[in-house]
Parts: sequence; C-alpha cells; structure tokens
Amino acid sequence: MAFDANKQHDVAAPAAAGSMIGSALLGAQSWGVPAGFDAEGFLKASKTNFVTLQDAWDRSDIQNLRG
Repeated sequence: MAFDANKQHDVAAPAAAGSMIGSALLGAQSWGVPAGFDAEGFLKASKTNFVTLQDAWDRSDIQNLRG
C-alpha cells in the first residue's frame, strides 16, 4: 500500500508517562508531497534499495555496505 498524501492519517497522542520521541509530529503539518512528485517511482526505488542493502547485510558484504 502506497502513502497517500491526500488522506488524513490518525496519530495517537503519546502516553503521559511514555516516550516523547516523535512528539513534534503530532498535530497539523505544514509540508507535503510536492506536485508532480513521482511517488510510484520513489516507492519502487526505495524497495529496490532496501532489498539490495538487506542482501549485502545478510552476506556481510562490507564493501557494498560502505559504497
């Protein structure tokens, strides 16, 4: 499932005694996906890069992990 910039995403409020990590993301955001952004191409490249990185990690291929 791809990210939909037009869809409202629910963000749960942090617990009173919980972590505040990411708390700046709560509430309305003033940024978004630029018009004409190739979301499908970005998603495809991201998945390809992740699989390549994970494969190098699994094989302990330090040269490709650094490169």
